[in-house]
Formats: sequence, C-alpha cells, structure tokens
Amino acid sequence: MTDYSKMTNADFDRILIEVIEDAIHEYGWHHLLSIGDIYSTLVEEFHNAVLDKWEISQPLAEEEDDAEERPEGEEDATRNRL
Repeated sequence: MTDYSKMTNADFDRILIEVIEDAIHEYGWHHLLSIGDIYSTLVEEFHNAVLDKWEISQPLAEEEDDAEERPEGEEDATRNRL
C-alpha cells in the first residue's frame, strides 16, 4: 500500500493539472465543465472577463450604422487600413 502522507500539496496540484489536461484531451472541455459545480464556479470567477471579451469582438455602433447604409457586398474600406 502506498503511503500518501509523503505527497505534498505541490505534488497533488501538479498531478491534478496533469489529470485535468488528460481529461480535456480525451473528453473535451464540455465534459469537464459538466462536472459538479465547475461551470458555475468558473462563470462566477470570469463573468466580467467574458463580457469584456465579447464586447471587444462586437463591431462598433458606427460600423454597424455604416454597414446598414452600404449596399450589400460593399465592404468598409476603413477595415483594410492599418
């Protein structure tokens, strides 16, 4: 029988990360997020970061207005500028 009293918290955390990475590789994130309260815990922790990232990915209100005024298929030339 193995004596687990020799295992440190750092050992446990390192191995836990390995096990989680293996599970993600084998089953995907969706499986991991379905375990217990993991999803709700992550949502609570990262809620604002998710909203910020989503906001950044959305077109600006001016771009949306311009897009509505342009004929279909006509691209905004400002998007191609650096």
